[in-house]
Amino acid sequence: MNLALAQSRSPRATIGGLGMAARTPDKARAASTGTLGNFKYDCSMDNELFGFAGIDASEYLAAVTSSADDSGAKALLVRKIAGKSDDEVDAYNRVILEWAANPNGGSCQTRRATTCNGASRFRCKHCVAGRRSIEGSLHAPALSPL
Repeated sequence: MNLALAQSRSPRATIGGLGMAARTPDKARAASTGTLGNFKYDCSMDNELFGFAGIDASEYLAAVTSSADDSGAKALLVRKIAGKSDDEVDAYNRVILEWAANPNGGSCQTRRATTCNGASRFRCKHCVAGRRSIEGSLHAPALSPL
């Protein structure tokens, strides 16, 4: 995927029942081909997913690039979260939904500043790109399964 020319999927789109899990492989594939554009792979939002699943960026990248579709990422995530309760998964997904619904406010401000590598404002180019990908559906009540 060339993220210099296209948007990644929404943080609400899921793989294996996890929010952010569809957006992150888009960025991982783009990172592996040098076509990230204004996006960043292994940012704080990605790290929220990695931390919850107990993986790191390189392990996830290897899983993503092992298949032409999302099956490698899904297999890794499903295996890694097998011991998590529904309540834990729901709590994780609420964090992702809050992040997506409040791109310039709430608890995402601190994370955005980290994501933006300390930029003086929270709306760096890749944050604006992420905002555009979810515009018009900021108050969606649930994640979108794939």
